[in-house]
Amino acid sequence: MLGERPRRVLELGAGTGLLTGVLLAAGHEVVAVVPSDEMLAQLRAGHPQVAAHVGEAEAVPLPDAGVDAVVAGQPDFRSKLSAW
Repeated sequence: MLGERPRRVLELGAGTGLLTGVLLAAGHEVVAVVPSDEMLAQLRAGHPQVAAHVGEAEAVPLPDAGVDAVVAGQPDFRSKLSAW
């Protein structure tokens, strides 16, 4: 999915870390963004080695060109949609 060599991957809506674990097992460095402190705590409990931040896809707390790839497994955007 991301090529032969390890990449620095931004995972949007990482949640509890299901896709995070797959990416780590493939040798990638993962930077995760989750929508809340509660999700951040759950993600860190399962994957303490991952750099994780609270944020949203519209305003990722990283510098431009700070990652090689961006993925989003199955983020739950229902709370955003209901606000529209």
